[in-house]
Amino acid sequence: MVREGLIIGAYSTEPEFGKHIIREGATIFFDKSDVEGLTEWAEQLKGKVLFLVDDHEGVLKAMAKLLEGKGVKVHTFEKATDALDNMSKIDPDVVLTDINMPGMNGIEFTQKLRVMFPKSTE
Repeated sequence: MVREGLIIGAYSTEPEFGKHIIREGATIFFDKSDVEGLTEWAEQLKGKVLFLVDDHEGVLKAMAKLLEGKGVKVHTFEKATDALDNMSKIDPDVVLTDINMPGMNGIEFTQKLRVMFPKSTE
């Protein structure tokens, strides 16, 4: 079972998605180019288990390296459905997802997480 208080973050190259994803239940949104903001946030996550979801392998590797460099335990997934399948096995504290993905996009993924874990917080 996932810990109570699951943090959900999202990012995109399209800032207009920010308000929408927050309404859908994400606790934080990043413009994909905001490396400084992501770095500052990552410093608060030291020791936490994080699911990183993005359909681009290069982005996964770069973001995982940044987060791991801040002491975050990162598990990467190229599909939101794969992350969902592993929720009960790995027990993350944080989920960080791209919004623009084929299949289940980040907005749908966030909605599903909020249904599964309604007590999720910041």
